[in-house]
Amino acid sequence: TPNPEDAINAYNTALTFQKQAGTYYGLGIAYLDLNMKEEAINSWMEVLNLDKNYNFELSTVAEIVETEVDNEQ
Repeated sequence: TPNPEDAINAYNTALTFQKQAGTYYGLGIAYLDLNMKEEAINSWMEVLNLDKNYNFELSTVAEIVETEVDNEQ
């Protein structure tokens, strides 16, 4: 798992190429990992600006499953 600073840099780089709700969602998680709550909320607001029906709960479940699969390998 990358450290939050590396994740933030990677997400911001990705956003320079294409703005996607999932990327903003991940960016918000990385900000939250650093206790940067205002930045996290701003990122998640961008998620909703791009996709009003974005399923935050499903995204969290997908991350948990991905983490479990990575841990098994």
